[in-house]
Amino acid sequence: MMTKSKIINAATCKKNHFSHIFPCMALALCLGVLAALSGCGSVGSGDSASGAGSAALTVSGAVQTPGGTATYRAAARSAAQLANVTSSVPVSVYTTNAAGETLLVSGATDALGNFSIVLPAGVNLTDYSIIVKATFGANTLRALISSSSSITVSPASEAAVQIIEERLVLAGATKESISRDEMLTIWKEVVSATDNLDYSAATSVSQAVTLAKNTALADTDVTSAIATAINSVAPTYYALYTTSDYTSGRLASVKLDGSPGLGVTVNTTVAEIFADALIKTDDRYVYVINRLGSDSIQVLDSRSNFSLVANYTAGDSSNPYDIEVISSTKAYISRYGSTSILIVNPLTGAQQGTIDLSAFVDSDGKPEMTEMVEVNGKVYVLVQRLVSFSPSAPGLVAVIDTATDTLVDTDAATAGTQAVTLNCYNPQYMDYLAAAGKMYISCSGSYYDTTVPGGIDVLDPATYAVSNLMSKTTLGGAPGDIAVTSSTLGYIVVSGSDWVNRVWAFNPTTGALAGTAPVYTAGGYVPEIGIDPFGYLMISDTGFSNPGVVFINTTTNATAAGPISTGLPPQAVAYITVPSS
Repeated sequence: MMTKSKIINAATCKKNHFSHIFPCMALALCLGVLAALSGCGSVGSGDSASGAGSAALTVSGAVQTPGGTATYRAAARSAAQLANVTSSVPVSVYTTNAAGETLLVSGATDALGNFSIVLPAGVNLTDYSIIVKATFGANTLRALISSSSSITVSPASEAAVQIIEERLVLAGATKESISRDEMLTIWKEVVSATDNLDYSAATSVSQAVTLAKNTALADTDVTSAIATAINSVAPTYYALYTTSDYTSGRLASVKLDGSPGLGVTVNTTVAEIFADALIKTDDRYVYVINRLGSDSIQVLDSRSNFSLVANYTAGDSSNPYDIEVISSTKAYISRYGSTSILIVNPLTGAQQGTIDLSAFVDSDGKPEMTEMVEVNGKVYVLVQRLVSFSPSAPGLVAVIDTATDTLVDTDAATAGTQAVTLNCYNPQYMDYLAAAGKMYISCSGSYYDTTVPGGIDVLDPATYAVSNLMSKTTLGGAPGDIAVTSSTLGYIVVSGSDWVNRVWAFNPTTGALAGTAPVYTAGGYVPEIGIDPFGYLMISDTGFSNPGVVFINTTTNATAAGPISTGLPPQAVAYITVPSS
């Protein structure tokens, strides 16, 4: 399940994010920063990202068994030491994590037991936990890949993989609980402990593996490496921000420990990204969604110092808006400039098809699809329906069945496949509260026409029923980003008639604002709010004089810290937990 990402836009014009942030908010602001951006013009130059990632790597090595045989030891050959198999055997390479195995490529050894396999483009050995497997009959031997060459697949390497798997199970953990480097340390110690092992007593490959395991587990260096890797250590929590001055972009990390008032550690240069970027995370990976002008997805590995895993295209001029990872091999990408959702492998970008939303277009030929949320095997997609940046009709929520990659008909009484029709116009943000089983949808309406309905709608995903919780009149302006923490507490960004951005607390059950004053009044535009793992509300304030992240204590609604600089002004945020090694 993906960690919820927010959408950086608070305006009706969303064809190109940064070129429309301010002109849709205030003429006064346009006279400042946006005078240089020429109104709703194009994004300035940034670090464009495209392509499928780094060049393809070739991995090579050999498959070895006692005596070089695939099954039982041959009398004519010595089985004391390992030797290359003397027949061709199937070989496959795959990635492994808590979700299972993802096949990268298949091949075979030659008749002398050697193999050379080209991996898909974009696969980086330092960023993955990659395993090569040899299969012959009922036997399989695996090895972790630590380099591109001299890989030995043998009973010793299989013993190392089994030891790691079994000890993790005993500890109630998964492979995601330890780093790749820790796994490699265990593997290297097992191989070292069995380097001079005499396999004469083994009459089969499986017995050779057992012998290697028993020998390794009696070695103090092996047991020490296991203890170091699997002992429970508190993880590290991060808020990851896309930051931008609207001509260049960077990814920044804010280290979280539940005590922002005592100081916060910020890394302002985690990665170079596009000037107009959104962000999402899953349990391990960070997905930077580079929008119009780059039209690509950067994938970073939080377990490898946020190193680049892949950088792949979402389609020319597609303007990707969100990514929802369904499994280790499938993700959806909503595309603002397209009529279809793209289906890809989230780690490689390999395209697997599309889901057509053209039934929901308006007169400009685009549905303007934005944020997505997965709930119980279905993905809910916000559809804005704008023409020349103005709402043309009530917003929609398209529903996708992830098992079939097809649209769900939410209204059986009406002909055709129907989406959910909202009460409000121009839906921009969506937050799902599992405890209540409800989706809270923020609709900005129109910033220039007060008669266009906006506010907060509530969607029940079990029945597709929609109700209006709060109107723009109750909110005192056009709502922006939303974060709901419980059935009695939520937060909403509101742009008032004075064009000032304020963050209000509200009751998601009664639809009433909490108190008579906002919890925070921003110095500039607030593109994003989010709740950190310790319960603090984090606000992106792009104020001209002092941009940064603000922490709000959600018990007292008092400011705990900030604005804390993220280098460039903070935009979108997502959270990730990194297990300590």
